[in-house]
Order: sequence, then structure tokens, then C-alpha cells
Amino acid sequence: MLDSVAERFSSPERDQFVVEGRWAVEALLESGKYEVTSILKAEGSYPGFEDRDLHSAELLVAPKQAISQMLGYPFHRGLLALAKRPDSVNSLPRNLTGLFVTCPEIADESNLGAIIRTAAALGASGMVLQKDRGADVYSRKAIRTSSGAVFRFPVYEVADLESEIRQLKKSEFTVLATALRNESVALHEVPLRRNTLVMFGPEKDGLSETWLKLCDTTVEIPMANGMDSLNVAASAAIVLYQLLRRE
Repeated sequence: MLDSVAERFSSPERDQFVVEGRWAVEALLESGKYEVTSILKAEGSYPGFEDRDLHSAELLVAPKQAISQMLGYPFHRGLLALAKRPDSVNSLPRNLTGLFVTCPEIADESNLGAIIRTAAALGASGMVLQKDRGADVYSRKAIRTSSGAVFRFPVYEVADLESEIRQLKKSEFTVLATALRNESVALHEVPLRRNTLVMFGPEKDGLSETWLKLCDTTVEIPMANGMDSLNVAASAAIVLYQLLRRE
């Protein structure tokens, strides 16, 4: 039985994802938004976990070394869950308000997870992503880096992100993007509107013209000592803090 369960975790189906560690698994269960099918726990880890509501998920307990051998990678965190991916939405809810974040071309899963964690912690209203494009929000790395924030924070995966951004603009959303351009406005000088979508791009080349054309304003973080850029996750932390503290 352990062999078959471990195979499901090491090679999940396309419509499933794996969650590592107690805090992330508990956030997954507490969200109530996901169908959790299986949970794999190392013997002796997290006493009392079996007594909580597992929402009908299958629970298997086995020695840590045996689990690591079956999975094919070190099993350090003592707890894994396997869940069904939520369906993408054809369109965003039309009553959205607040500050939302999008990362249309970011491929690094750690950066995406860090941005989600920051956005959730600072009080953003949600994240909008395009399904099957860029970093996978339900990858083990993105979930781990987000510290489970992906389960505590609205994340919308849409079929056509460009179309959804155009629709948000019709709904009186302002679209901001971080970019090094002659016309970019210093972050502290950007006028803030009630409904805003903030766009972050990849570190190497930044956002492409396809996305920049959708923006109302490009913003930049003033820098010193000859520096012109930061890691995108660090930039997102600064930009979101500056914008959200002014609300």
C-alpha cells in the first residue's frame, strides 16, 4: 500500500498537487476550498494530528526513512498532503475591489511564492494569474516559499489574463507596472486609487510590451550607489508596502 501512495505523491496526476510540512498542510485543510485526497505522515511526527478533521482524506503513517526511499527525495518535514487542483475561472468576479497583484511572466516558483506571501501579509486583496503560463502556483516550491499563504489568500487562475486585465480597466481599476522606463514615476509619487492592479515582471528582461501596453502608469523604486534593480520578490515587498500603507 505504501508503494502505491508514495507513487501518487512522487508523480502526482496533472490535476493534483503536493503540499509539504505541517503549517502548509494545516492551512490547506483549514481553507476548506480544496479536495484533499491523501495525507502521508512520518511515524512520531506531530502527535495528535490524526485527531483533527482531515475532511475524509486517506491518512497513511509510516517510518520516515521508508517514505523517503519510496518518494525518491528526502522527507524532512514529516507531513505531506495530496490535493486536487481547483478549476481555473473563465472570468474574474465583477465585484472585485482593492489592490490585486499579477505576475504574468514570472517563471521562478520561489519568487512567485515569496510575492504571494508578501501580498497576503501586507493586506493585498488577491492575486490574478494565467493558468498554465509562467510559474506554477501549486508547485511544491511555490507553496513552500509562500509558507502556505496560497491557501489563506485569494488566488485566481484565469484562462485569458490579458482579457481579464482589460475588463478590470473597464471596471475602473488602475493598472500599475514596475519598469525602468523614461516615463516611469517614482514609487512614492504614484497617486493611489481605490482599485488597483499591480504587475511585476521577470528579473532578466522585465515585462514585455504586450503587458506594458495594458498599464496606466509604470513605477520605479528610486535607488542609490549605481544600482538599477532588485530581486522581483524584494521589489514586490517594497512596492506593496508603500502602496498598501497609504490606503
